[in-house]
Amino acid sequence: MKQVKKNNMKLLLSILALLLFFSCDDEADVDVDTISKIYVDLLVAEETYRGHSDSLIQKREDIFAEYNKTEEEYNNTFMQMKNNQKIWNDFFEASLAYLDTLRARGTNVKIDSSQVRL
Repeated sequence: MKQVKKNNMKLLLSILALLLFFSCDDEADVDVDTISKIYVDLLVAEETYRGHSDSLIQKREDIFAEYNKTEEEYNNTFMQMKNNQKIWNDFFEASLAYLDTLRARGTNVKIDSSQVRL
């Protein structure tokens, strides 16, 4: 459990550090739909595998492979979106819509809409 929290803290700090160093508004590079799905799938994985760090690490790798993205590409795009309010809002709308889609499919989603917002 502590390892998962430590990994989550490292990820958060990495994202924040990258935000401070990069500033890019190129909307053409942002695939909001894919990034929002990765984001929601990662949230679901963190809830599902809480306390099982090895399983969580594997699931994260599987998620990035499913969307043909690396974690670095995801983090860079995520940071890029935060610099553009319109894209950022579109991202959260897409994330909530995808979360609703997962629920409609009967997927056992243990997160609620309030957890989608940062």
